[in-house]
Amino acid sequence: VPPVLDVRTLLQRGLQARRAVLTVPWLVEFLSFADHVVPLLEYYRDIFTLLLRLHRSLVLSQESEGKMCFLNKLLLLAVLGWLFQIPTVPEDLFFLEEGPSYAFEVDTVAPEHGLDNAPVVDQQLLYTCCPYIGELRKLLASWVSGSSGRSGGFMRKITPTTTTSLGAQPSQTSQGLQAQLAQAFFHNQPPSLRRTVEFVAERIGSNCVKHIKATLVADLVRQAESLLQEQLVTQGEEGGDPAQLLEILCSQLCPHGAQALALGREFCQRKSPGAVRALLPEETPAAVLSSAENIAVGLATEKACAWLSANITALIRREVKAAVSRTLRAQGPEPAARGERRGCSRA
Repeated sequence: VPPVLDVRTLLQRGLQARRAVLTVPWLVEFLSFADHVVPLLEYYRDIFTLLLRLHRSLVLSQESEGKMCFLNKLLLLAVLGWLFQIPTVPEDLFFLEEGPSYAFEVDTVAPEHGLDNAPVVDQQLLYTCCPYIGELRKLLASWVSGSSGRSGGFMRKITPTTTTSLGAQPSQTSQGLQAQLAQAFFHNQPPSLRRTVEFVAERIGSNCVKHIKATLVADLVRQAESLLQEQLVTQGEEGGDPAQLLEILCSQLCPHGAQALALGREFCQRKSPGAVRALLPEETPAAVLSSAENIAVGLATEKACAWLSANITALIRREVKAAVSRTLRAQGPEPAARGERRGCSRA
């Protein structure tokens, strides 16, 4: 099937129109998300070959009329060098003979007015787009001043989000990818949107725990009271040890706590979208609103299920223990009398 986005044509047109300084950095970001199979496809192989030829044609020399600006070249060299270091790019690409593919001369063939000839890149923009260059500058400065290499900090290299191996665990990879996609979504939205989504997730997650306690846990407590009454009637005159009764009840009821996770997910899925819609402006675009709702559902579910997984068993045991204590106290002096009949004094 043809690619959804014809990036090869975009790259060729960008080079012909002398817009490489705008086209190539965007294309590098796009290709950095490729998996191990993409560079093996003929379509993308041509793109990587074309970018490699561009990288080899860029010479950091003094500027002259009709040539690309120095900092524009440096930006292209930096982003292309970073792309070629990604593990998904096959090493044999750099040793293949150049075929008769699309040819270009980046410094000689140019229209009268090209973006590459304009000084659109300054040092601040270069350090923003390629932060590792700023780290390298600090490191070199520390070496020149005579200090140790470690004092200059570490080289920060941003690794793209991609599939590193076919055997990676899908759950962790998917979780990390969803988190990064959420970060990218909030980066392009007003800060108030992020605060609203996080607030909704926090409150819905907390309300979910309270809802589980008021429904599932309360129902289990009622079952514990009913079972305890049956135990007391069955044991009759002989009575029973309260600690033993508690363990029997907990062994029967605590396994039902596994239902809490499914109920919690259903609660967050039902309540979060409405809360987000109520708090966001009515003018919010539908796509933004849908993404915010999905992120709120995911965050609320994560918060609620994390707490329930760690505490639901202890919560059920605590509530059942309190119910057992209330029931036994309501029996009056009978437990003490049963204790005396077993040979133990009331004291």
